[in-house]
Amino acid sequence: ETLEVDAKHEESSKRRREDGWRDYQRQTSDEESLAQAWESPRSTPRGSSVTSSWKELSATALFDAVSVSARYPRFAEFAGLPSRVRPRVHPTSWLLSIIEEIYDKASRFEQETVSGAVREGRAEIKNANAGAKQRGKAKAYSDAFFSINGEDVRGLQSKKRKTSRKADRFAEFGAYGSQTVRKAAALERKMAEEAEASARKMPENPIFQTSRLNMPTICFEYLKEKYGQRGLLAQVATDLLFAIEQHRAPTSDTVIFPEADTFSLFLRELRDAYCLRLHLHCRAMTQTLFRLNLANVKDRGVDVDGYK
Repeated sequence: ETLEVDAKHEESSKRRREDGWRDYQRQTSDEESLAQAWESPRSTPRGSSVTSSWKELSATALFDAVSVSARYPRFAEFAGLPSRVRPRVHPTSWLLSIIEEIYDKASRFEQETVSGAVREGRAEIKNANAGAKQRGKAKAYSDAFFSINGEDVRGLQSKKRKTSRKADRFAEFGAYGSQTVRKAAALERKMAEEAEASARKMPENPIFQTSRLNMPTICFEYLKEKYGQRGLLAQVATDLLFAIEQHRAPTSDTVIFPEADTFSLFLRELRDAYCLRLHLHCRAMTQTLFRLNLANVKDRGVDVDGYK
């Protein structure tokens, strides 16, 4: 009976060792395949499917929240990304749809701010022109009123006051007072000239002065309006950053989804508002000419979910 118990115990121990060895081999093979896929993620041909184990391992092992937050500092600060989080894997169409919807929101923001800036700028220019015209009329009227036989009466009065003040030099206080009055009058004239010159200055181009495009802010506002709850917003922001990092090209020779790479540059603020404004203008013209809705990924006529 003792020998039988020992045999069963030895058999169960052997079975556990074999199961552990198989689990170790399976884990090692998964890690090796994951490392190879991560080193060359674009080497997979178009249309080939990616296994679920690659997705799960990439979502848990390859997403470093600290490095991603350092790469997208402002957006990570707005969204409040946690240090330890597990992103969810979404299809490629989800990422492309969100990118295009954020571009739509940026276009609406740009149209509202620029149109308002143009209206304000035109009003400022109109008021400045009207003020300059009125000042010119007032100056011409005053010159004609004080002019006698082509000579300015104000100049004659100033000369007369100057000679009379010279004659009254014997009064020390009177001389000191007249000198103070002259200095005050000169300072007043100088201030009036500076104010008039600044009033006649035309305002700058309001399009480049008022409009402020900021992709991290626009992206955060879009996610906040769509999802609302703080915890859900942080999770979706994590999923978005993981999807961008998964689909953007590390080099220019292996670009499969340039939308993710371009959006990454805007979200990291490596391209300024002028580049974003040009991108939005070209995008709007493309949608108008070809009657497309880029936010609807199905309009592209390609199965983007098959491309990884």
